[in-house]
Amino acid sequence: MGQKPDNGTDRTTCSCIRLSKKQYRVYSLLTKQYMSQEQVAKKLHRTRQTINEHTKRLETLGLIEPKDPNGNPKSYRPTFIIPVVSGSSTPVVSGPTKQMLRSVGKHPILVRDLSSGRIKKWRSPRKVGCKRDYNTVISADGHFIQIVRANSIAHSCAVIKESPLKIPWEIVDGMRGMRQYVYRHRFRNRNSALFNLKELDVTFVRQKTANSDELIIYMPEKYLFEYELQQATRILNTYIWKAWKWFQKTFKFILSNPSPYRPTEYAHEILDPKLKKFVHEQGMVKVKTERGYASVDESKKGFPEKEYTSIEEVEADLHMPERLLKLELKTEKLTEQINILVKVQEVFVSNQEKQNQLLQNITGLIQTNKSLPSSATHEDLYIDVA
Repeated sequence: MGQKPDNGTDRTTCSCIRLSKKQYRVYSLLTKQYMSQEQVAKKLHRTRQTINEHTKRLETLGLIEPKDPNGNPKSYRPTFIIPVVSGSSTPVVSGPTKQMLRSVGKHPILVRDLSSGRIKKWRSPRKVGCKRDYNTVISADGHFIQIVRANSIAHSCAVIKESPLKIPWEIVDGMRGMRQYVYRHRFRNRNSALFNLKELDVTFVRQKTANSDELIIYMPEKYLFEYELQQATRILNTYIWKAWKWFQKTFKFILSNPSPYRPTEYAHEILDPKLKKFVHEQGMVKVKTERGYASVDESKKGFPEKEYTSIEEVEADLHMPERLLKLELKTEKLTEQINILVKVQEVFVSNQEKQNQLLQNITGLIQTNKSLPSSATHEDLYIDVA
């Protein structure tokens, strides 16, 4: 018998800001297409005054903020509060969401479609999975939750001994005239702690050149929440070893142990309008870091991304605003402590100068006493009484 929905106080419907379809349309045009109020009015065939009233309401609700308060015309960017279109239904939250690793968040979440703003339904009231991509907006307590796209997860192994069996390869032309042989297979792992990693479509690619013959095992790209990254990486590595063993056993190949083919990339959508515009105009920009490299590009059409080759870097980037605020607070406290130390040092120096002056005075007195004529001797004090 299935579990009943969890009705605990911490699993109630999360608070959210609801908008009408017209209001959401204005919100979308202002924040996604960077239109001015006048352009929005022409697009929606409304008066400028009507759009101005909608914009003021959105700003009052904390959904948008002006890039430049003194700009003319004003342009707006979204805040981290995500609105919901009124009339949307609330998804069912099942018992297993109490376990963090099996849920999509600690609190009830709302899953919305990016274009319409309407809430999507769960696939099943007994499951906590949802379709994850950049077209899906996910939030908890009205606040946007960013998801990370893990891609380029691949390992390679040399072909030591070829199989006599006939494999149903799909022949594809690769780069520089390289011929590639592609085979796909679905693997399942019912024990996976993450719902969206219970089954994966793994791709095997054999690349042959005059000097090399290798099999590359590709994992599909996955959209993950930040707290899932470490565990998802371990689960995906388990899939690679499982696929490596299965391929050898099924097709009688002998392969070397799998090794990373390329660094795994962890990307998340860029939300800052200025950086979005820069990426759209300039294309890809890549820099070397101490842990690998970082880049900004538009590999997902319409969704500019920041990409890193380490989990630590993408986590640091996601928490950059919070870390900067904490750093500012620590800097202020450190400045206060430094000022106190400077004052203590000034007092110390002042006391030291007084002591030095006193010592000089005492030394001067001693030198003065030494230079005085010596007192009368006993012979001088002798009186002849005869």
